[in-house]
Amino acid sequence: MESAKSDSLDMTAAIIPLPAYHHNAKNWFLQVESIFSMLRITSQRARFANVMQKLPSVMMDEISDVLSDLREHEPYDHLKEAILKLTGRSEEDMIQEILRNVTRGDKTPSQLLRYMRNQLGKYNVSEKVLRGLWLEHLPKSVAQIIAPMTRATPLDDLAESADLVFAQFDHSVNAVRAPT
Repeated sequence: MESAKSDSLDMTAAIIPLPAYHHNAKNWFLQVESIFSMLRITSQRARFANVMQKLPSVMMDEISDVLSDLREHEPYDHLKEAILKLTGRSEEDMIQEILRNVTRGDKTPSQLLRYMRNQLGKYNVSEKVLRGLWLEHLPKSVAQIIAPMTRATPLDDLAESADLVFAQFDHSVNAVRAPT
């Protein structure tokens, strides 16, 4: 009798408004799970039913193989995992995208390094990889001068040395005029 009662509670809880699915599955699931938490919906079946009602038909077509082989005891987790796997990018792709959009602007080398670390946030990037990416974003003249120090010097110390070199160069833009 008690399981029938919990099933009916699951079905009642399944009728809740969720945001429309958008192309960033990870963020969408964060929103959805926040709603589930607020409404205290913990049942796998209720969560599964809610997510299914919001998925676009294109997404349903993409995960149809997963739906046919759904685990009965964790349907929501299995569905979420399949959607994130299908739509998610690898951590390496996300890191590359973050760093591809980094511009040096008027930042000193140490400011650039701090900015890159801040942009990477939670991603664990090895110091060797970060060093290489940081060096790629430095002005060529600065990178060439500090090149002999790059292997043995800790990255923060290298950034300070690069700041000293950077300070020696004139970074102003000279206006060019056509001859009169």
